[in-house]
Amino acid sequence: MRRKLSVREEQILCLICEGWTGKEIARMMDLSLHTIVCYTTRLKVKTGQNRIALLVLWAVVHEIIDPRKTSLSRALLPGRTNQRGKNDGVMENI
Repeated sequence: MRRKLSVREEQILCLICEGWTGKEIARMMDLSLHTIVCYTTRLKVKTGQNRIALLVLWAVVHEIIDPRKTSLSRALLPGRTNQRGKNDGVMENI
């Protein structure tokens, strides 16, 4: 039996599914990165998933998101280059 997600957890899960990074989510929601990491950890525990990709799949299977309606434009962007010239990829480890 799955535990119910809070409204905030669902909001963060939807943003993760859209491909936003932890830093970007924190900025958008006016929260600290630490808080986003805590929410992500809580999501992983509640859903029983230990990876972001599995968390996204869980959200689709449990109809938290509809992949036909969810904006996946962020997830389709090529990796970005950070200040040191290294490619960070789209999803950071949140």
